[in-house]
Amino acid sequence: GSAAFAQKKQVQQPRSWGRWIADSLGIDFQISTSTTTMGADGRPHTSRTYTSNGQATYTSKSTRTVIENGQRVTIQSLEKDGNKIEEKYINNQLVSRNINGIPEEQYRERIAARGDL
Repeated sequence: GSAAFAQKKQVQQPRSWGRWIADSLGIDFQISTSTTTMGADGRPHTSRTYTSNGQATYTSKSTRTVIENGQRVTIQSLEKDGNKIEEKYINNQLVSRNINGIPEEQYRERIAARGDL
């Protein structure tokens, strides 16, 4: 008898013309999906998922703005690659960034000391 052999091929998804053109020209597509809910504190909290070229760049992001001592203070919290990043802006100027609750400079020093960078 004749034996039938099934050969498994890995099929690569064809790129669309738009995707090919974007890749060729170095164009970066960015899409955000936004959800706003009323927080327990009675203030609106917005969560967004950001996608860049089909891959999620942030899993969640929320922004809250308050007025402190006559200055506009914005706290932006986001999760990226499993890290929680919190940025504080005063009058639209970045004044601090914490990664997993640690000031960015200290966080980077710790990572460098472990040899992870």
